[in-house]
Amino acid sequence: MKHLSFSRPVLKQLQNCRLNFVRAETGTLLPFPELKVVDFSDTFMHLKQALLLLNPYPNRNMTIINFHHVSDVVIDNKEFPYSLILTTEMTKYLRTICVENLDLSQNGIVDYEPGSLFTFRYPECIQNMSVRANRVTIISNKIQLQYLNSFTRQASYFKTWDISYNVVSYPVSKENTISAGFDNPSDFIFNFSKSVEKFDASYVITNNLPIIYLVPINSSLKYLDMSYALTSGIMLIESDSQNHPPNLETLINSGSDYSFIWQEFGRFPHNNLKTVVWKDRNLNEGIKAHPKELFRNLNSVETLDISENNVWYISDNLLDPMKIYLY
Repeated sequence: MKHLSFSRPVLKQLQNCRLNFVRAETGTLLPFPELKVVDFSDTFMHLKQALLLLNPYPNRNMTIINFHHVSDVVIDNKEFPYSLILTTEMTKYLRTICVENLDLSQNGIVDYEPGSLFTFRYPECIQNMSVRANRVTIISNKIQLQYLNSFTRQASYFKTWDISYNVVSYPVSKENTISAGFDNPSDFIFNFSKSVEKFDASYVITNNLPIIYLVPINSSLKYLDMSYALTSGIMLIESDSQNHPPNLETLINSGSDYSFIWQEFGRFPHNNLKTVVWKDRNLNEGIKAHPKELFRNLNSVETLDISENNVWYISDNLLDPMKIYLY
């Protein structure tokens, strides 16, 4: 067979090609101009190549671009380094596509040039985005923060954001902080998107800039996971409590100390929490310090997980505020 043609060509999937490095020339997808789903997950072609294969789709609508784990440590050379800094050249096609679901997880990303990410031509299209399991700090300088704030203002249908398992951990000296372009406290504020319903920042370990992640009043955020996260930033939830209590229903915040979350939710006697997971949070000390008040503002909680806390004693009336299923 020398020639095979299709009147309406369709490429259903190319994934799980792990045995060999997959080389693909730019233009490989030109015969498939109507693709809505591009799934190269677990196909070892390297993220740099995968991004350039999007050249047929500027200004097109796509449902899914799944580039999960297209880079791997087995592919590591000068042309295709595993430790990758995203550039504007690499993402020049991606940024022009109206894509609903974008997965760039587990690809060895260690940084990104300002303008290479979160600068989509159609930010209103993005609904779900994952950059989990890389080694990247989402905000390391003022320009990145400006682009990210602009993106969250415009991404009106942004629903889920996964930045979990990004382990960086490097010191930031006073000199580096100044050179990053931050001059006053307002420069450190990241305005969280009102539309995001689920945010996973678990296992993020980075000694980065002291960013304030500000969740606005009337935010749609319902699911928040900050388990075992260790950063220089802090998340603050805006609310006038009684008239506009937080919409948060699920809070997973295992690891570290109990005190911050206890103090933060002390501001909200009225809330909508249904599920709280506080594993491995030194709650034994919390019970000793606040024997009757530790769970005082969790009256709406139905499921509470406080396992792995070495709790030897539960004071009388500690759980009275809640009608719960206790784990």
